[in-house]
Amino acid sequence: MLRQLDFHDSVPNVEDGLEWFEQKLDHFNPACTETWLQRYAVRMDNYGDNNLVFLFVEGYGAVRTKWLKHGHMSRMAEKFSAAEFIVEHRFYGGSKPKPNISLESLKFLSSEQSLADLAHFIKGMNTLHDFKNPKWIVFGGAYGGSLAAWLRYKYPHLVFAAVTSGSPLQAKVDFSEYMQKVSDSLALVNPQCVDAIKAANQKLIDGMSNATKREHYRELFRLCEPLEWNEKDIMTFFNSLRIDYTHAVQSHHIGMNTDSDAAYIDMNTMCNVMTDESIHCPVHRYAEVHKLLLASYGEKCTDHKYDGMVEWLKDTSYGPETNFWRQLYYQHCTEFGWFQSSGEKNDTFGDQFPAQFFIDLCTDVYGPSFDSEHLNKSAEETNTNYGGLSLPVSRVVFIHGSIDPWSPLGITTNPPEGSYAILINGVAHCASMLPETRDDPPQLIEARKKTEQIVGDWITGKKHRLAKRTFVF
Repeated sequence: MLRQLDFHDSVPNVEDGLEWFEQKLDHFNPACTETWLQRYAVRMDNYGDNNLVFLFVEGYGAVRTKWLKHGHMSRMAEKFSAAEFIVEHRFYGGSKPKPNISLESLKFLSSEQSLADLAHFIKGMNTLHDFKNPKWIVFGGAYGGSLAAWLRYKYPHLVFAAVTSGSPLQAKVDFSEYMQKVSDSLALVNPQCVDAIKAANQKLIDGMSNATKREHYRELFRLCEPLEWNEKDIMTFFNSLRIDYTHAVQSHHIGMNTDSDAAYIDMNTMCNVMTDESIHCPVHRYAEVHKLLLASYGEKCTDHKYDGMVEWLKDTSYGPETNFWRQLYYQHCTEFGWFQSSGEKNDTFGDQFPAQFFIDLCTDVYGPSFDSEHLNKSAEETNTNYGGLSLPVSRVVFIHGSIDPWSPLGITTNPPEGSYAILINGVAHCASMLPETRDDPPQLIEARKKTEQIVGDWITGKKHRLAKRTFVF
């Protein structure tokens, strides 16, 4: 249904060593005295008593304490003798401001409340650890990196600098550029791969009105239930198939860092199947790719029922920490959009999951007020609040991979004054944040070195500026 690889699946979760910090429920209502406990972790064994502090900002999902020992931030903490912290986002993992995730509870879930949490946390740690005039540098990938950049912008008196990776900054409801980047990235592997995907989608679309063919598709793609002539079910079916490819592109070059076998099914593997002429029909190749993904997730069949997805997202209990879709989707429906749509007939993935499909899902899950007008207004307010791609902030490094589908909504060139943009050719989502491996391409290694140079100059207070502010490796 809404399965998707999160970049920090590549760092196994570690539950030991977690601590708790008291937070305000509503930072913007002085009359509200309700509090809750936020999970965090700290690592001080590299700390050189120099008042330099690194903070990893979590986004969606449970806190991953292994970021304190593995990944580029931890390497830089060792190099610069920094204290390290990692903080869990409200309403994710074990950080539960309310006992449930009902609509009434979720009104306290927003990026602004999260930023205020982080500001309050920084002030609390300054007191607890007796940091004197500290330099806090915040790190994050994906949405966590968005928060890191916005935290530097909103609270410059608390945050000295930020390093972001694969982080979208522009709210946009109809994020069709995502699927276009997926298509463009697959074409770099093999243009015939994209042709085959397009042909498969078109044949599937053409055959949907035929009951016999729909039953054949059910067997071919291992659907859990019959594929009926129902618009929303068919849209959900096509959306589930495209996730196979977004997974492959977004996780390209991070498979070596993940515990999930799924991450190894990269663009090359998929395109090898899609261009395998021993499998005559493109639809059958498409199905073979889908079966690879099902096997990697340990799933026996694909649930394509729209009503089932709606009911699942309506569940107001927290459930396991790995299930955070109700919270994530609420944020998309109230702040960001970021709906990975494909609504044009000539698109590689067809026209079966336009932006309206996702908007309708917002309405069906959260209520009639979550309509197109509400979503567009909310995205506009988010961009007004944070500045979108014109974010006026200094001392931030914006890092993106050239094949990352999220890069169209990030700063890849012409960064704001005092900040830097780094674009890494041939790598995808958040690769710069991950632990180093012997398989890292040279351009990724050089990008990390450049990041360290920039951060090091900021820490030491070097007055000279690099001749360039945009770097391409």
